[in-house]
Amino acid sequence: MTSSQMALLPHQTLVRTDRTGRFGVAYVRAVMASAGVGFSEGSPDEDVIGIDGRIEYGPGDVRVQIKATTSPRFNQDGETRVSVEPRHWAAWKRNMLPVYGVLVVLEDCPDDSLWIDTSHDDVTHVPAAAYWARLNGPTVTQTSGGIVFPRSQRFTVDTVREIFEALEGGYGD
Repeated sequence: MTSSQMALLPHQTLVRTDRTGRFGVAYVRAVMASAGVGFSEGSPDEDVIGIDGRIEYGPGDVRVQIKATTSPRFNQDGETRVSVEPRHWAAWKRNMLPVYGVLVVLEDCPDDSLWIDTSHDDVTHVPAAAYWARLNGPTVTQTSGGIVFPRSQRFTVDTVREIFEALEGGYGD
């Protein structure tokens, strides 16, 4: 039995893979709130075009695909890949708005409650990190290995500003 199939505790309603995905969305929401920018999530069961939500800037929106994992495998070049369905690559390519991928990496621990460390009196720590990649546009090429997330591209409050600047520049690089 895999960790995603383990029996739920009496109070739980989400299996581990679902908890991981929900935490990924919550992490992106937290970064967006810190940046002072709105984020709207689509219905979790309706991401048929590989879009989980929208970053809501005043002049226009940017679409986002969110992935979350506890086991990234960064190679010697500092990149990790996440597999995606070919139909999603096709949908992103056709999309007239910018599409970004965000990979949220959580600690791989037996007790998921450690994803939020409340053991300190006045501070809550979230031992996680996120990375981003552009999924459509003139310089993006589809890879059979999935989405490439460089470790150098952390998804932060500064990233939210940089994405806005790219949006202002006309959806280019």
